[in-house]
Amino acid sequence: MIIALAAGLILAQAADSAAPPAKSAAPAKDPIVCRSEMPIGSRLPQKTCMPKSERDRLKRESRKRLEDIQTAGSGPFKPVN
Repeated sequence: MIIALAAGLILAQAADSAAPPAKSAAPAKDPIVCRSEMPIGSRLPQKTCMPKSERDRLKRESRKRLEDIQTAGSGPFKPVN
């Protein structure tokens, strides 16, 4: 009787783990974009992957910082926030 109970538990666990994972309601709309970038001081490229929206945000922020630095004038260094 104990063997039958143990076998039943093992079969129940196997059935739970064999069930396919539930799919999310909405598919991911933001594709992952990968780029091979050369870090400064290295000849070995590094693969960097992130969602397209994140890459676009970083690009906008970098461009804004550069424009802020260029328009700050040639006076003493002013930190850019």
